[in-house]
Amino acid sequence: MSQWKEETHDYHHDFELRVHNNRENAFCFSEILQPHYHREFELIILRSGRCIFRIGESEIDTKEGDIVIANPMQLHSGYSVEESLVDYVAVVIGPDVFLGNASDEVGNEEVMPFLTGQHMLPNVIRPSEEAYPVVTSVLSQILREHQDRCSGYRLKIRGLLYLLLVQVMRYYDVSPPEGKQVYVRVAQYARFSELFAYLEKHCAEKISLEEAARLTGLSPDYFCRAFKKLCGCTFITYYNRLKIEKAEQLLRTTDMTISEVSDYLSFSSVNYFGKLFKKHKNYSPSACRKTYID
Repeated sequence: MSQWKEETHDYHHDFELRVHNNRENAFCFSEILQPHYHREFELIILRSGRCIFRIGESEIDTKEGDIVIANPMQLHSGYSVEESLVDYVAVVIGPDVFLGNASDEVGNEEVMPFLTGQHMLPNVIRPSEEAYPVVTSVLSQILREHQDRCSGYRLKIRGLLYLLLVQVMRYYDVSPPEGKQVYVRVAQYARFSELFAYLEKHCAEKISLEEAARLTGLSPDYFCRAFKKLCGCTFITYYNRLKIEKAEQLLRTTDMTISEVSDYLSFSSVNYFGKLFKKHKNYSPSACRKTYID
């Protein structure tokens, strides 16, 4: 079995730039990136495979060479749409990397709208687009500088990021698609952040829709509408997806039986667990266990 491999480069305490190399022989509909959001930009360069990335409320069909971009506070996730090698590098860039010192008024004035949601990078840049050669060249230089860490590398990376923003501003409409509603989304993320963390920590338990709504301080009806708008799926679908991802991890990395995994994750029956697992993963728990044994 090919294990998921992730390589994380630590970042300087005031220079938040992380690089994750991810490579896996994925099954059709295998989740390659769990739903999450953060205050950093995330740029994903797909080196092989065909995947769907969910960015906010959009689903983006991607293939080798595409660059996927999640802006700060945009919920994003991804899954493979075919059985193949999925290989991508994710570059996570914190706000401090973009910002110069307080006296750099011009640079900060141009950058700040991207950090506050007034401007947004496009969610995908494809090889057929005019800006692609410059964007890929800049990203390659950033990765090289970050890996080599020669004298002055942080200064050069900041300069390259400014160049990247300039190219995007000249080739794309950077206005947020929903105008001022971007601030509503940020407020919603803040309201739901504790819930997402709670669900991750307690995915083995039974948590009802009413309990989840209570954790956000919303009525069940309003919670359902807000959750669907924010995540692009219902609460039940999202929570089941978390459970199935945990089940796959347990089947691949432990000696727990399928029945024990089902019980541990509080599914009503092994039969229901098996049907749900196959629906999300396109293969059965026993097939998943077989790949682990092999």
